Amino acid sequence: MPGMPTGSEKLHGNGKVGQRFQRFAIRIGAWFRSAFAWLWTNADPVSKWAITLGTIAAISGATFAYYQFKIAGGSDWAVNLSLSTEVVPYQDNLGLLVVHVRSTNARASEVDVEPPADSFKLTVKLVPDGLASGNVINPDDDSDAHHLIPPIDLLPKEGYVFAPGADFEDVRGIVVPLGSKMSITAKLIHDGDDVSASSFLTVEPPASAPVSVRLLP
Repeated sequence: MPGMPTGSEKLHGNGKVGQRFQRFAIRIGAWFRSAFAWLWTNADPVSKWAITLGTIAAISGATFAYYQFKIAGGSDWAVNLSLSTEVVPYQDNLGLLVVHVRSTNARASEVDVEPPADSFKLTVKLVPDGLASGNVINPDDDSDAHHLIPPIDLLPKEGYVFAPGADFEDVRGIVVPLGSKMSITAKLIHDGDDVSASSFLTVEPPASAPVSVRLLP
């Protein structure tokens, strides 16, 4: 998925389903050959042309279906995730971190994400102070205990149905200390596979935020 950190993708159920599809294609091909041979022998010239064109159309349709299913991965799924943030002044030394999670179905097949087997969560973690040079921080590491808050569930109770080309945006506001460094990660899990997007940021007040001035007596 270009430009964004993502998880892995796979072709779901490509074993037994693919074998059944191949057996079905062989049977259909044999039936077409038998029907074409019989009609070509017994039909009149005009019908022969109609039979030829119909056979070509049927074979073309079957070839396209095979390409979509077997070669292009018709049973695969790919939802692109991206993140954007903004900070809104809140009070004193606190700011409202607004996180936009955009999810786009990049394929021509529907993706039905349903709890509890599937999940869609937003994780916010503080970057710890005092790390030595060379330390690596993986925002997608679920074992990292530096959660600022419990993971936020983005998936409605009824789930999400991503139609082909569908584009969703979820927005959440989180009150956080100004000046804090943190990572945010959105992760979607579907059919045992996952995709994620992460970002690091420092929570700073926007340049247009009013500055509190205390007058000396």
